[in-house]
Amino acid sequence: MFPEKLANLAESIKTVQKLAYGNKGKLFLYTALADMLPDYIRYFDGVVYTPHSVNDVHSLLKANNFCWTTKMNLWKVNLFDSIFFLILKSIFLITQTFRYGK
Repeated sequence: MFPEKLANLAESIKTVQKLAYGNKGKLFLYTALADMLPDYIRYFDGVVYTPHSVNDVHSLLKANNFCWTTKMNLWKVNLFDSIFFLILKSIFLITQTFRYGK
C-alpha cells in the first residue's frame, strides 16, 4: 500500500543483514499489487504475486511479461482456484476461437 516506505524498509533490511551476517540474504516481496513491480522490483530478489479477483488477471499478465523481459529468476504466482480456472477458461476460449475461427 505504501511502496516508497516498502522500498526504504527493504533497503534497511538488506543493510542490517549485511552488517549482522556479513552477506545479503534473499529478500522477497509478497504482494497482490502487480502494478508497482516495475518501479520497486529492484529492491527485492524475487516476487510472489497473488491475484485476488478477475480484475487482477490483466495485472498478472502484465507483471509476468515484465518479469520475463527483465529475466527475473525468482517469480512465483499463487493462484486461488477461481482465478486458476478463469485463466484456463480464457486460454480455452482463445484457443477455440483461433482453431475454429469463431
